[in-house]
Amino acid sequence: MTLVQKLSLPGGRSVPARTPTAIVGIVIVIVLLPMLPSVLDGITIFWVSGMLISMLFAASYHLLLGTSGLLSFGHAAHFGIGAYITAICYREGWGLVPTLGLCLLVSLVAAIVIGLVTLRTSGVQFAILTLAFSMVAHQLTFLFREFTGGDDGISALSPPPLEILGTSIELTIPSEFFRVLAVIVIIGLTMLYLIDRSSLGHVLRSIRDDSIRSQYLGFRPRRYRMVAFALSGTSAGIAGALFVTLNGITTPTTLYWTTSSLPLIMVLIGGMRSFWGALIGAVVYEGLMYLTADVVKGVNIYLGLLVLLVVLFLPNGVVGLRPTLRSLLTRRPGEARERAKNPVPASQPDPGFELEGAHSGR
Repeated sequence: MTLVQKLSLPGGRSVPARTPTAIVGIVIVIVLLPMLPSVLDGITIFWVSGMLISMLFAASYHLLLGTSGLLSFGHAAHFGIGAYITAICYREGWGLVPTLGLCLLVSLVAAIVIGLVTLRTSGVQFAILTLAFSMVAHQLTFLFREFTGGDDGISALSPPPLEILGTSIELTIPSEFFRVLAVIVIIGLTMLYLIDRSSLGHVLRSIRDDSIRSQYLGFRPRRYRMVAFALSGTSAGIAGALFVTLNGITTPTTLYWTTSSLPLIMVLIGGMRSFWGALIGAVVYEGLMYLTADVVKGVNIYLGLLVLLVVLFLPNGVVGLRPTLRSLLTRRPGEARERAKNPVPASQPDPGFELEGAHSGR
């Protein structure tokens, strides 16, 4: 199957993604999540809420790194912008719905502006430029203290109750906020998953694997990467807004480079090339933080050891654990030495490379 056949069918129709297992899993999660507050204690609900926000944050970064192949060191800029916009709105007495609407708009505009500058480069230059934007945003919180609160940030935030169909939901109570959070995160993850499985996702992966060949097909890499960057930044901004709603505080740390490393670690643990790997990585990371909550000075040690083990023994992340174990169990003695003596020659490019249908990705 050629690249064009993977991206589209004749006539520009997208290839349907048949994933019944994923659909069943999503339905099960949608049914079970609202029931958790009735069976879990408040502390666990608070942790699960943070885990859901981390899943959205990691999924937004997967669209950038795993799907588009763009390594960013400044993803905290989008997360922090959403966090501060939300904090300022809550301080002024805004409700959740208008706050999320403004946060979505500002995060989208900020992502477009940052993308217009950073996407002129690639590789290490792109990563450093994104880091520079993140650090500039971090320093701006100290220059505009009247708006951001400086070192102290913005705290003691109490968003007004959310009125839905005559029912008042207290967002300051974790068990009440959890159901609203679950709905928002499920919608966000579903949208990111559909993007990843759509023709746009296929084009982004083709650009990631071979940018020059994709240009011969008629695709414009910078334009598609710009779309991915904007969608990724907007999703991260929404994650930042939910973070502030849950914790009632935001500080300059949300814009610092260490926050940018969190989604990178999650995606690395779960698997860079898998959407589900990003979600699994978020669960593993938050689970480690939850289990080592009492070991304040030893958290980074455990995290470092986990990342070291994944890099050395699971290059494809947790999602690659099953095929790795299968290959180890089925490998015959002496097979590795035979492969070393007689390496398999690299595959040659497909001579039947087609150009038809290239207009469908423009």
